Amino acid sequence: DFSTPNVECVEQSLTVTNTLSQIKDMYAFGGTQFETDIVIEGYVVSSDQSGNIYKSLSIQDKPENPTAAIKIAIDQNDIYTKFEVGRKIYVKLNGLAIDFSYGSLQIGRISNSELEGISPFELDNHIVRSCEVATIVPKKVAVSDLNEDMLEMLIELENVQFAAEDMGASYANVDNTRTVNRKLQSFNASCNLIGSVEVRNSGYADFKNELLPEGKGSVVAIFSNYYDDFQLYIRSTDDVNLTDTRCSYS
Repeated sequence: DFSTPNVECVEQSLTVTNTLSQIKDMYAFGGTQFETDIVIEGYVVSSDQSGNIYKSLSIQDKPENPTAAIKIAIDQNDIYTKFEVGRKIYVKLNGLAIDFSYGSLQIGRISNSELEGISPFELDNHIVRSCEVATIVPKKVAVSDLNEDMLEMLIELENVQFAAEDMGASYANVDNTRTVNRKLQSFNASCNLIGSVEVRNSGYADFKNELLPEGKGSVVAIFSNYYDDFQLYIRSTDDVNLTDTRCSYS
């Protein structure tokens, strides 16, 4: 019999120079290249473990009631094994850039005037793990309140259900790996339809063959966008809690 080794974490001595909001404000048309020793910090809220999120990491400035968040493009799979949900990280921006990719403001590298993911060989030079792993509390919002300031935050929508036209369908295509949208509808206490948002499901997600739940309830997701279209990415089906009776409406 062997005892479990005691793995000690040594906290990094990095000085944070700017907030996420300040970094986002530095964006200029064509992308902003960082050439000074700028350091930001954030908490990981995304996970690519299920395969629904691809080569990106979403971080927000606080574990609860965040005020800013951003996506980091990383040219690597299985990011969750090193940067799990709740892990506090420091990002050293010198040599990186901030720019739009498919309408989404992201941190990465600019090559041939386009934003690319950080290479796995350079990742440790730019992203540093803190010893802190926090409990992330999703930001509860209404569909009508969703706006650009919330992009890449972990949010929770209540009193929602998948649209009737999607009932009987799986999360994504069973026969191929194409990504599909499923409509999530929002209701008030009287079961009046008050809004909707798309849930984007990858054809590579390990839950793609599962049928959409038929009930009503809450959904936790990464709030993101594709150009002008808002969309949600669930990290796994554990983020979907639709067990109450559906609303029927005309």
